[in-house]
Amino acid sequence: ITWTAPLDVAMVTYYSVCFAVSPAGAGKVQQGSDIAVATNLPMVAQDTALGSFTYILVYTKSALSEQTTPCALLIDDLYGGVSGITLADQDLDDGQLGGTITWTPPTDTVTIVEYNVYFAKSTSGAGKSQHGAAVPLHTNALALAADFEPGSFTHIVVYSNSSDAGQTTPSFVILSDTHASVSSVHFTDYDLDKGELWGEVTWSAPDDMGQVTLYHAFLADTGAGGNRKRLGGAFDFGSFGGP
Repeated sequence: ITWTAPLDVAMVTYYSVCFAVSPAGAGKVQQGSDIAVATNLPMVAQDTALGSFTYILVYTKSALSEQTTPCALLIDDLYGGVSGITLADQDLDDGQLGGTITWTPPTDTVTIVEYNVYFAKSTSGAGKSQHGAAVPLHTNALALAADFEPGSFTHIVVYSNSSDAGQTTPSFVILSDTHASVSSVHFTDYDLDKGELWGEVTWSAPDDMGQVTLYHAFLADTGAGGNRKRLGGAFDFGSFGGP
């Protein structure tokens, strides 16, 4: 908090800073101790609860009394939280995530220099683990490589940081894992020669097709895809046939 001292400070010994609900001082509560003349730089601690206060008041004090009509400043409580956090999960395996985390910046970014993104176990950031480095202002996105396993994490939380302090109450979004595996895979072999196959592979499409653009079919040694060999190219329909 800063202010301009009176032109005549000969009788001024201290200043006092108060929070109040009116510019005249209604409901005032002093913040900290009296401040010596020529200081003019008291700090409001981070996370100070505003409550119902709407004004900062500065009183001058002499050796005998305190000023009755203070200098008043209407409090402008800046909210620097982001909104609209999204992760369009493009990793279609169950229990894995991948894609780009994006968000909408706050309306007023004058004091913000960067954002920090975490995976966490609650909306408040409990048990959080940072993902990647700090994201510079105006970027508003952070990549998440495929095959990320969230484990016990349930939320993505984003904190805005100023040059002096970091936000302590984050913005958040609940994790949503896109699972888009096909089912009911079927193949009937119409080639009667030993060691050769011919026929049509069919399957049922996933319930969630939001991120599905193409299918790939393979022959493999194991159900997990060991030593796999692709059957033809990518295709966008639910069956494939050929020798």
